[in-house]
Amino acid sequence: MHLKRRMARLAALVAAAGGVGVWPAAGQSMQTTRAAVAAEAQAEKARQLRAEKPGILERALGRLDARGDDIAKPIGVYPWFGSIYRSGAIAAGAGLRVPFRDTGAVDVKAAWSIRSFKMVDAELRLPPLASGRVEVRHRTRWMDAPTIPFYGLGDDSRRADRVNYALRSLTFDTEARVRALRHVWVGGGVEYSSIETGRGGSGFPSIEERFTPSTAPGLGFDGGFLAARAFAAYDWRDAPGYTQRGGLYRVEVARHADREDGAYSFRRVDVDLRQFLPAGRDQRVVGLRALVTTIDAGGGREAPYFLLPSLGGGDELRSYSTLRFRAPHVIALGAEYRWMPARILDMAVFVDAGKAVTRRQDLDLAGLRRSVGLGARFHTARDTLLRLEIARGAEGFHFIVNVGPAF
Repeated sequence: MHLKRRMARLAALVAAAGGVGVWPAAGQSMQTTRAAVAAEAQAEKARQLRAEKPGILERALGRLDARGDDIAKPIGVYPWFGSIYRSGAIAAGAGLRVPFRDTGAVDVKAAWSIRSFKMVDAELRLPPLASGRVEVRHRTRWMDAPTIPFYGLGDDSRRADRVNYALRSLTFDTEARVRALRHVWVGGGVEYSSIETGRGGSGFPSIEERFTPSTAPGLGFDGGFLAARAFAAYDWRDAPGYTQRGGLYRVEVARHADREDGAYSFRRVDVDLRQFLPAGRDQRVVGLRALVTTIDAGGGREAPYFLLPSLGGGDELRSYSTLRFRAPHVIALGAEYRWMPARILDMAVFVDAGKAVTRRQDLDLAGLRRSVGLGARFHTARDTLLRLEIARGAEGFHFIVNVGPAF
């Protein structure tokens, strides 16, 4: 009797198992059951985990991202950080920006750097005209830079010959540009600068102790320059302050007239080419740059040393000291590979090459100096806020702290 009851119960269990579909068939259903159990356990674990909270810095930059263009266009009083002049180190100050008619603004700021460089800068931007196709701005800027380095002219200048000089200037600059096509801008400007050069200090000889007017044209200059320039640019970068794709191809021609006796008048041409390519993912970018600047004084004149293009520092040939090489003709090449380990942080490896020469016929790719380096950039979606880099070249290592993109 007991045996019959047990057999009946066993038959009922078999029927029930078959009805709900959990009875293993040829070992396959058992494997499916184990996978389902594992998946359920994983899902339960995921439900129990709390989402990782962003840090204080990431939350702050996230709020800046939400403001969009207002990062570069504050309203009212605001703190300012940046560079007053190359070699002046990081500067800090305050500004006051007053908008008018929605898109116009008056922006005044004053700053001081840890190397005692000083600046007062006032800018007026008119509201765009002609349905937004025409932009006009005027800028007045006073600067006092007491210790600017100079090593001599040309690519063979020696680091041991470093001297300092002082430069004080008051500049009035008006510029207009027109959007000719969707990404095409053309325009020009007129600028007058009152310039005074003098003795430099801070641990190095002053420039007149080692150089003469023949080795440093314009030595002791005290006068004014009137410059007129015209440019054309095709700019399709997604955000100039922090670019992940697009490019900039720009040509500018300028004429600088010495208002004293014309001895230091010259013409200048700049060609600046930049390209940014996604490298598999949006967070990985290859950036390329080529820059060529050439100066022609003509008629036995020479461009003054303090207005010559240069290499070295935070933007070109980064393993060399700021303003390390100066000459009338400069070529600079750069390439970097960026990736984003965190939402507010980019890492980058880069290679720079370039040279500064006194003769235009030497402006080629032979004998370029090189730098290689590694950097970290803190940024929002549209702006590079801080750049930390270390680069190595023939003169050793150079550490860079800068604001804004390398190019």
